[in-house]
Amino acid sequence: MTKTNKRRRVASVLLALVMLLSLMPSQELHTHAFWEDYDDGTDCIYCDHYHWGENMCDGCGFCTVDCNSDCFAEFHCNDCGECLFNTPNWCDQCYKCADCMEDTHCSTCGKCYIGEDDQLCGECHKGPCCSITICDSCGFCDDCANDDSDPMHCSLCNSCFGSVDECVDDDDTGVIHCIDCHTACEQCEECLLNQESCEDCGLCFHDSDPCEDGCDQRCKDCCRDAVSAMGCDHDDWCFSDSDFEDHLKTEHSGAGHTHIASATWEADGTQHWHPCRYCDDKKLNAANHEFDVKGVCKVCGYVYEGDSLPEDYKCPLCGAGAEYFKQES
Repeated sequence: MTKTNKRRRVASVLLALVMLLSLMPSQELHTHAFWEDYDDGTDCIYCDHYHWGENMCDGCGFCTVDCNSDCFAEFHCNDCGECLFNTPNWCDQCYKCADCMEDTHCSTCGKCYIGEDDQLCGECHKGPCCSITICDSCGFCDDCANDDSDPMHCSLCNSCFGSVDECVDDDDTGVIHCIDCHTACEQCEECLLNQESCEDCGLCFHDSDPCEDGCDQRCKDCCRDAVSAMGCDHDDWCFSDSDFEDHLKTEHSGAGHTHIASATWEADGTQHWHPCRYCDDKKLNAANHEFDVKGVCKVCGYVYEGDSLPEDYKCPLCGAGAEYFKQES
């Protein structure tokens, strides 16, 4: 092959390559957004990590979770990821924003109870840090537990319905109370809280009509007994008449009265008794308390709260005297 032919063949191959390249679709080489983002970024002032443009938080200007998770956790809610610069307040112990810290922080002072949130009221989320007491049974504070809309405690003794049953007559009486505060009428067996009852005999006006001559809180039988106890044998007088005392002086020479025990109990740290229905000068049926193991009298319900037991106290189970007991610290 001559040199001339060889040059022609090389020129033909080059021409063919040029023609092939001209047939291929043209491709425009764009400047990649990667570099644009990099150019728009900046150094994080907290961790010195370089931000790509899209990985910089709009609120605080620090790293996003995709950029540097450790830096992100320092300035964003650990629950919802909200930037702490966009929330009115946050906890510097658990790094929760205002919305996420509601159920785990005292609603009054904001103290953190993470891991101890059972110490907060289950309704208002106040804590013992703000001088409130949380019920061990229902988990509510006193205010929430006694809320009229949905009470959780007996309105009479404050016992929690989580530990003692609620009286089924609540709706009828209008008084939210427990079964321990329920007292059934001996006549009709209904809760006495739902019945008007005689202040002397304690029975409701079920079969015995109330005295309508002035004794709003006595039945007719007890009113007659009261008049008779004062030394008057006249059936037309009511014990509560405004001039009954003058009648006693003029017609019965100021006769005294017979002491009759009321249905209620009065007590001190040692004894219980029935007061006289008509005066405060007489203690009727007085007797020493009979305390159970919890310090509650089994007769009158008196709760002993003294620093030491009475000298004559005996354990109802073993008979041991007061000297064998010690006060818990």
